[in-house]
Amino acid sequence: QLFAKVVSGEEWLSNEIENIFIGAMSASAAIKSPLFNKKNKLIITSGDRTDIILASIEHDTSCLLLTNNILPPSNIIEKANQNRVPLLLVPWDTYTAAKRVEGIKALLNERDLKKLELVENLLKEHIDMSFID
Repeated sequence: QLFAKVVSGEEWLSNEIENIFIGAMSASAAIKSPLFNKKNKLIITSGDRTDIILASIEHDTSCLLLTNNILPPSNIIEKANQNRVPLLLVPWDTYTAAKRVEGIKALLNERDLKKLELVENLLKEHIDMSFID
């Protein structure tokens, strides 16, 4: 588990995450990366990397995981709120946070309608349910 503190955007914690990007470079370098430009991504970066945080907020980011227990300035937190990007805070360095994220297993819940529909279709397609009738 991550045990992250929700700094802002609790109502958007169910944003879909398909990609993970480590923001350990300048924003100008990150923007050139194909992975950074994918949608529905989690960005892991230190809370004092305001350039990466701002660029992330403006590039289809689902969530920002801020490391080193460092909060960005309040105007950046507000911008994340305006763009519906949750900010989570952890005490670990970026590498440790990334390793912890790597160990997280995805869970289904009733709000994940797209995933539930996918599971239902896979079950119908691959499992013979006729023996239950």
